[in-house]
Amino acid sequence: MLKDFKRTKLTITKLVIASNRMTFWW
Repeated sequence: MLKDFKRTKLTITKLVIASNRMTFWW
């Protein structure tokens, strides 16, 4: 379960970084 949590956190972090980059680009 901890492994899944870390994986989910990593995915969310990637999404946040991607959305932040989109915001900076636009």
